Amino acid sequence: MPAKSLAELYNRGAHEARGSLLFITESHCVGDPHCLEEIVRFVSENELDGAYCRSYALARSTFPDMEQRLLDEEMERSRARPNVISVRGSALTRTTFLEAGGFQDEFGHFAEVLLGDALDRLGSRMGYADKAVVHHANTARPATLIAELGDYGRDECRHVATAGGISQRSWSAWDERNSYSSKAARARLNALLRRGPWIALRR
Repeated sequence: MPAKSLAELYNRGAHEARGSLLFITESHCVGDPHCLEEIVRFVSENELDGAYCRSYALARSTFPDMEQRLLDEEMERSRARPNVISVRGSALTRTTFLEAGGFQDEFGHFAEVLLGDALDRLGSRMGYADKAVVHHANTARPATLIAELGDYGRDECRHVATAGGISQRSWSAWDERNSYSSKAARARLNALLRRGPWIALRR
């Protein structure tokens, strides 16, 4: 099915769906055998509008493990927020998804962050279904991850420039942008690639 972006395909799927609960994931993710059962149970028992999954790397090596540590750190921060959408694995009632307007596909990778903002405005309630597990094909090459992060940054900048607002759940510390440097970024990357210094850096 031709589309400008994955976000557009997710929106089409939501409009065509007939069930009451949508499950959003990526084609390179593999769910545990009971993943769907667990997330449906979690949403139902806690009377939530949706939930997001625990995610692990499919393959283990230095760079995928680094990406996993970055994700784990972000997920830890995310638990303080009322609504988290992760395209690695999230469930959301179809009614809530459509009421929130779905993904703003014109903002590409940043669309999942903006959907979380829309859910906040609706007063929706999501949770972390830690027993619902998906395994993600993490990036094996630095160049691939850098390209993806570049796309994300451009999508976020385009949103800030056109919509005139900064998401409160943004990964980017806009108020600290003048202090960024390539030297600090390289030091951060080197620390991520070495497990020992990574532990020290987080303290």
